[in-house]
Order: sequence, then structure tokens, then C-alpha cells
Amino acid sequence: MSVRQVLIVEDDEDIAALLALRVTRQGHGATIARTGAEALDRARAAAPDLILLDLGLPDIHGWEVLERLRDDERLASVPVLVVSISDAGVSTEHAVQGHITKPFGAADLDRQVADALCAPPPITRRKARP
Repeated sequence: MSVRQVLIVEDDEDIAALLALRVTRQGHGATIARTGAEALDRARAAAPDLILLDLGLPDIHGWEVLERLRDDERLASVPVLVVSISDAGVSTEHAVQGHITKPFGAADLDRQVADALCAPPPITRRKARP
């Protein structure tokens, strides 16, 4: 069985390192992107099996990153776990696998990552094109 790849989109160096540590301890590969643009580039270059997405990024807001991922046929079904301070604004219409609130516990993070990698892809609601 191949190693599952997780893209961690987090601008805080310490949190990114902690997320990567937890993911790799579960036996998965971890790649870190510190900006929304970098996340989109890395996801397009090598479609990950899961994305951990911070919302407060320095260049593009996390919801915009998610929208762009969902508009890309190759990436539309990649599960996304939102990792943020607040769950305000997180709803089923965003087609995310779940939400991890900062500060997070290791057990909750590990469980949600494992669940997201085993769950069916989220239902995406793509915008109608004119």
C-alpha cells in the first residue's frame, strides 16, 4: 500500500510543524504550503489524498483556496479538513470533510485525519458556468 499524502496549508510555522508531525506519525507523507497560492500550486502538481486548510492565510483566504480546489476537476473530490481558530462560517455547503478548532488535541486531529482518508469524497457544489 502506498503512503497517503497530506497537504498542510498553514502559515504559522509551529502549527504547520505540529500538524506535519502528527500526520507523519500516522504513517502518511506531509507537504507544507504557507500561502494559498503555494497550496494551489502544490495541489495541482501532485494531487494530495487530504488537505488540512487554515483559513487565515496571508495572500488568499482559505475559502477562496477551497473554491479554486473545487473548481479543478482533478482536485474537486480531495477531502479537506479546515483547521482554524473558529468554526464560524464552516457549513456543509463548503464541501469540507470536517473542522479542527485551534488549539486542537492530538487525539482529535489523528481521528479526523484517519476518518477523512477513509471517508467517501465530499459532495461538491460547483458553480454553474455561464
